[in-house]
This record gives sequence, C-alpha cells and structure tokens, in this order.
Amino acid sequence: MSSAPNYLPRFRRPPRFVLALGAALVVAVCMTCISIYIYVRSGVANIDLSRPGYEAVRKDVKTVDNSQAFSSSGPLDVKTVDQFNTLYTAQSKDLHSFDDFSKDVINNDNLNMPLSQ
Repeated sequence: MSSAPNYLPRFRRPPRFVLALGAALVVAVCMTCISIYIYVRSGVANIDLSRPGYEAVRKDVKTVDNSQAFSSSGPLDVKTVDQFNTLYTAQSKDLHSFDDFSKDVINNDNLNMPLSQ
C-alpha cells in the first residue's frame, strides 16, 4: 500500500480562479440586494426624482442659487481676504443653523427647492 495522499486528479478539481470569481459574484449580488433594501426601506426611493415616471416633476423643479461664488484667481490682498471671510462666515452660519439629526434638514425650504404651483 502506498502512503500517498488521496487527492482528486488535477482535471477534476475546480480551479481556484473560478471559485474566487463565483464567490465575488455572490458577494456582489448580496451587497446589491442589501443596498436596494436599504434604499427602499429608508424612504429615499420616495423622494428620488431620477426614477422613471417623474419626468414631469423634474421639469417643474426650480433651483434657486443664493450663494455667491468666490473667484479663484486674482490679486491676494486684504480686501480679497475680507471678502472671502465674509462669504465664508455667511455660509458657515447657514450650515450650522440646521440640526444634524432632524428630518427638517431635507425639507424643501431648507434645500432651497420651493414647490412649484
């Protein structure tokens, strides 16, 4: 009797690459299912205007941009720094006025998305 291990012949063993590819596909499908479940369960699907069937609503959305842009080029002097600090302070106060864990943060008024009537 030989004491050689009883391994499957090389042609009957599945290649490791195929097993790794299969495992990666299973993990990807599971993660996708979990993310879709969270997307629907959390209620984000109800406010997502990119979904099919919302073409008419998307056309009615009006964006209001009240923010002032700061030029990224130009002279750097005291006046420019003061202007930047003024704009930065205004935006910072606006951001810190919201409660981080409140549902009002995604309110249309807070997002500057008034309902069109």
